[in-house]
Amino acid sequence: MHFTKEQLPKTSAFWSINVYDNQLFLAKTAADRASVRSNTGTLAYNPDGSLDLYLQQQPPKVKEGNWLPLPEGEFNLVLRIFAPEPATLDKQHAWPAVMESNPIP
Repeated sequence: MHFTKEQLPKTSAFWSINVYDNQLFLAKTAADRASVRSNTGTLAYNPDGSLDLYLQQQPPKVKEGNWLPLPEGEFNLVLRIFAPEPATLDKQHAWPAVMESNPIP
């Protein structure tokens, strides 16, 4: 999942992307973690300020802090924004698409 610098949630607090199972409980993953958060200090941004997140079952060899472990089978993704700035909630804000591709090694 690729966020351009302009697509990143604008907030005075933090944002997270969580993965839930079909019963809407946090998913159980092999890494025993079900979210990535902007306030952990572990996300590695690209030189242009954009952000790549790796949504896959196995950890990538690079930027492991940008990895959201996924469970086997079906799941739901939820973007949560705490204390969002008004522009983030604007209907014109363009969020990036989640696209299936080969896992990043």
